[in-house]
Amino acid sequence: MTRTTATLEHYATTSARLVARAREAGQSPGEWLAATAPGLSPATVRLYKAALVWWAEVNGEVECEMTIRAVPVTYAGRTRPLRTSARKKKSVSERNRVLLLKELSVAKSPYARTATDLITAGLVTGLRPCEWQSADLRGRQLTVRNAKATNGRANGVTRSLTLPDDVDVLETVGRLIGTAVADKDWHATRKTCQQLIRRTAKRLWRKAQRRPTLYSARHQFAADLKKTRAKAAVAAALGHATDETSGRHYARARLGRHSAVVAQPVQEEIATVKRVPKGVRLRWGPDGHVLDRGPANQSVQEKK
Repeated sequence: MTRTTATLEHYATTSARLVARAREAGQSPGEWLAATAPGLSPATVRLYKAALVWWAEVNGEVECEMTIRAVPVTYAGRTRPLRTSARKKKSVSERNRVLLLKELSVAKSPYARTATDLITAGLVTGLRPCEWQSADLRGRQLTVRNAKATNGRANGVTRSLTLPDDVDVLETVGRLIGTAVADKDWHATRKTCQQLIRRTAKRLWRKAQRRPTLYSARHQFAADLKKTRAKAAVAAALGHATDETSGRHYARARLGRHSAVVAQPVQEEIATVKRVPKGVRLRWGPDGHVLDRGPANQSVQEKK
């Protein structure tokens, strides 16, 4: 199983935080995860499991590793309080986009312009915030290195998008690429932008359970594209290896806008997307690889 340097660094910081929480609770990491998992989303549990399995492997905690691996990924129901990613809105309506950008335009933060560009360009291209540093724009053709290209998770090492013939869009995308490429610590910059957007959204929608975040732009791009394109085209535009991922984890087509002007994937990359038959659901391992396939109504962590 391939683990990139960035993945290992993420596992290290995440596992350190989780092990500290477990010790505060007087539990082993495995016991703590088993007790906490029912209140978390499946995606969060998968991340926590992967990070803690890595920690157990590095530290030779064999019994603890077995306990961690046995923790189910699914939760019992949706009555739990919203936590982690569940508080992030998977869409950005036109009204909310205008309000958010207007608020950012008067923000005193030196990161306000970059945060605005990330949202605006993200709505048009669907790029992950971390991918802008590898992006290249030639005319209207945008090429970017897929951030999740290991273990067969991406539709190739790079993906290409044709941008709309819009001067403002091209200017924004070009400016953002220039900012990201020149930044010696883009990771820290985008984290700061993410925090700025979160604080701004909290001021605007104090009582909302879910608020737009930096990543909401990618979700809205997916929803907009789903309005007019087939699943394989959406997968190619997002950089996914299969046409199943966007349907399960991204905003629904009903949240898309017919009038939205978004980038389009190239036909050659659409053709290489793996089609998952209807009614089949892939079962993913903690590192993002496919373990096997099962019926769509099957539990994520085991076959019945």
